[in-house]
Amino acid sequence: MTRKEIDELIDQFNAQVGNKGWTSARAEYDMTLIDAMKEAGIDISAIYDGKAILFKNKIALNEDGNKLVVIDDH
Repeated sequence: MTRKEIDELIDQFNAQVGNKGWTSARAEYDMTLIDAMKEAGIDISAIYDGKAILFKNKIALNEDGNKLVVIDDH
C-alpha cells in the first residue's frame, strides 16, 4: 500500500470523528478501514483495542510511517 493510499484511509477515518450515527453498514466500513491499516503494517493501537474503534480524536501517521498518533486539536 502506498503512502498516498494510507493517507486516504486516514482522511476517511478523520472525516468520521465525532459522528455518533451508527449502522451496520458503517460498522462494516469502519472495520474495512481498520483491516486495511493493519494489513499495511500500521500500529493502530491509538484507535483500536481489538474490540472497539475510537472516533474521539483525529489521527495522523507518525514520522516513521508505521504508527497512528492522535492529533490534539483542542
